Amino acid sequence: MRSHNFGQTRFTSASLQRLYRAMLPGEVEQALLQSCLLEGDAAAKAWQSWLLLSGDPLASLRRDRVGIKRHLPRLYANLSGLGCGISRDLEPYLRAAVAREQMRNRRFRDALTRALAALTTAGLDVTLLKGAAMGEAVLDAPWLRHSHDVDLHVEGAHLERAVLALESAGFQHHAATATTTHRRLDHANGLPICLHAHLLEAGPLSLPEGSMLAGRVGVKVANEPVRMLRAEHMLAHVCCHAAVRGSRQSLGWVVDAVTLLRTVGFDAQCLRELLCTPAACLLAPALRVVEDVAPGSVPPDCLEGLTQTQEADDGRVRELLLRAAAVSMSGWRLFAGACGVRDRLAVFTLLWGRLPATLLRSAQSAWHDPGFTHVRRHPWLHPLRRGYLRVKPVVKPDGESDALGQVDRSWRERGLS
Repeated sequence: MRSHNFGQTRFTSASLQRLYRAMLPGEVEQALLQSCLLEGDAAAKAWQSWLLLSGDPLASLRRDRVGIKRHLPRLYANLSGLGCGISRDLEPYLRAAVAREQMRNRRFRDALTRALAALTTAGLDVTLLKGAAMGEAVLDAPWLRHSHDVDLHVEGAHLERAVLALESAGFQHHAATATTTHRRLDHANGLPICLHAHLLEAGPLSLPEGSMLAGRVGVKVANEPVRMLRAEHMLAHVCCHAAVRGSRQSLGWVVDAVTLLRTVGFDAQCLRELLCTPAACLLAPALRVVEDVAPGSVPPDCLEGLTQTQEADDGRVRELLLRAAAVSMSGWRLFAGACGVRDRLAVFTLLWGRLPATLLRSAQSAWHDPGFTHVRRHPWLHPLRRGYLRVKPVVKPDGESDALGQVDRSWRERGLS
């Protein structure tokens, strides 16, 4: 994601300003988000702006690399409700995206129901988080919110019990990715179920989990009882998680944040109190981005406190904010935006550690770039391709059919995400 108003100043703190710039969507992405979220003439104007900025809309969607296609059902529902004109070539594409998400949601809910039933039978108190909670309890229809996994909060002392309960229900445990605070299990259809012992792992900037979990509300998801965070706490969790994770590049967090801010009975006072906690260093830049994308969403009293947010004079906080900004900022922008010798040395160390992975990603991007297609398809390379396909290893489980071999593949690998 690239910022289209890089020089605009929103925060007096250099670290917060850097994180704000890193989280701000580009001009094209922002126009599409506004088409999903705004109402009336503002949405129609944003839609026309996206059509102009994207050039060829269908080609732009097909070469999407930041997960924009996940929001096409929400886009189609908003434009259809407002009566905005959709071209004949785009409408079938959007309708197909809606139908695909509706079919996919049936598999998603099947796995979610089975997981919640197993955990309830085991007597475990779990909290449904993020996308699954948004789709099942906040939005009018679950298929309006794409989710490629299910995030559940479980107390650390009961984490192993939760794993055993899901394993007994047929879920497959990924022991290789397990940590002391995180477990992942897969349903038979490939949907990951992620168990978390903490809402957010951000060192000194963690959320006030005690008060947030104490204020949970009970809901029913697919006829199974479960708890979820209040809208204000869910907003803080979504924004802070997006600030420190690469998942913010899919832009779904902006849609979730605006939706939560518009829920009936949203308590602005609770949000102001959260802006007085250490997590405000992550929450304030995210809310500023949300207000830029959908003006008028953030309560006015909270907006006044955003620019007054200051980072703590702590080296760990500065390093955390620097790493958070590095998720979606290029190395040169990150180095140019650093202030002082200490920050520049930290940026240099960070970039040096990421150098091998960065080179690999750059090579992969160049190989899949449309401009490189004519080179990859050159007749001189046909013998190499045939030789590669001839020696490419094919691994199949012994004694199992191809259908059973598909069980271990995730939704992303099988093209369902």
